[in-house]
Amino acid sequence: MKEIIVISPEFALKEGNEWGGLGVFTKHLINSIISGERYVIKILTIGFKDEPLREKYSGNIEIIRVFSVEEEKISWWKKTYGRSKIGKYEDFKKFTFQVYIDLKKNRKEEKEQICIFNDCLSFYYLNKVKELGYRIISVFLSIPTQSVWEIYVKTGKNTNLPAPIKFFIAFIKFLHLPLRLFVWFLRFIFKIKLNKFLPSDLDFTFLSEFRGLCYSDRVVVLSAGMKNYFLRHYSIKSNKIEVIHWGLDGDFLKPSNNLIIENIKQKYDIADDDVILLSAGRIHIQKGFEYAIGALKLIEDECLFSNKIKYIICGGNDADNRSDGEYLQQLKEAAGFLKKIRVYFPGFVSGEEKLAYFDIADIFLLPSVFEPFGFVLLEAMARKTAIVASNTDGPLSIIKPAFGEVVDFNLPSKRCSKFACAVKRIMSKKLPEMKQQAFDRAVKRYDWGSFVEEIDKIIENITA
Repeated sequence: MKEIIVISPEFALKEGNEWGGLGVFTKHLINSIISGERYVIKILTIGFKDEPLREKYSGNIEIIRVFSVEEEKISWWKKTYGRSKIGKYEDFKKFTFQVYIDLKKNRKEEKEQICIFNDCLSFYYLNKVKELGYRIISVFLSIPTQSVWEIYVKTGKNTNLPAPIKFFIAFIKFLHLPLRLFVWFLRFIFKIKLNKFLPSDLDFTFLSEFRGLCYSDRVVVLSAGMKNYFLRHYSIKSNKIEVIHWGLDGDFLKPSNNLIIENIKQKYDIADDDVILLSAGRIHIQKGFEYAIGALKLIEDECLFSNKIKYIICGGNDADNRSDGEYLQQLKEAAGFLKKIRVYFPGFVSGEEKLAYFDIADIFLLPSVFEPFGFVLLEAMARKTAIVASNTDGPLSIIKPAFGEVVDFNLPSKRCSKFACAVKRIMSKKLPEMKQQAFDRAVKRYDWGSFVEEIDKIIENITA
């Protein structure tokens, strides 16, 4: 019997404790592997100090917490998300080293052992794991080089970053390197071993990306855009990269809780003829919420019924800001300049409350400057919501004209105006029909069953 070792910095033992894309993905990844119970499975993850080091999850699955952190150490993160264990890159680096030590100690030459590394946060010591003889599948949920380029270099928004990273980004902007040369420049730095001069956080994330591509037997990505990015910027064969779309979480097909819906409507004084715009996600500049608010300012100046529009942004602060809510404060200040349209910030929401916010929404807004997939789009579609999103990899692969619109975000100075035009166009269409089309597309196209089959094929192929 094959042994599957899943390496993920986030794994929720209890149903409902998972948070964000990584937590949801890990849950379904494990469930897909255990279907049929043909494998012995170990999960190497992170725990709190008071959690047992080893624990049975279900049947032939064992959880091994190779790295533990003090709960108070990450209280700021836990307060924000309610679940995550760590948020500092030094801790992730320690976690990946402890993973390597565990894999080295438990390597069995006579046994087929396949490692599934979940997300770049677990890739750092992949070169050493490869030397041990494991078969490796790496799952990319994001692209660090593209993320840094799109979020910081292209927009120039780096005020919340530590000084070393700010200096590095300023240096790249000074060189006027296009994205392709930026990636080549980083690859060259790593080749001649000058990466020690990079800020430690960037060394960790960029080197993790490179090692994930170089030392894996198979690379799994979530969209065709992610695959094309790697093919354009790296010397990697196309058949090494598999595109597997996420499936729709069954929780998002649950019936509505009318009591919670009514409470939300009363809280924000929502009338039946109001147009409700919704965004949900980390409060981080990657999500581009300022472009949506800027678009609303333009709509307010032109739209006769703008006093019937309400915009709700659900999400907690992201510690990546390094300034404890500075970006959130900027958004609130920008929203304060709106005279008719109201913007609300409920904070982090989950479970039935999260479903209720989607249920009251007419249009979901995703103005991200970088979004490799965007699981939240599937959530919005499952709750029958029309969509307006930026033209990043995720939305381009998911959204169809029947239920939404993708906005050209290539020129930062035009983002607000183009987003405003798209929102007005969607508001002028027959929203009930679009919302039904979104739902139909979600349940027909994004099924975890096909995800299970594809993962199974990859496991069988690399051990054949």
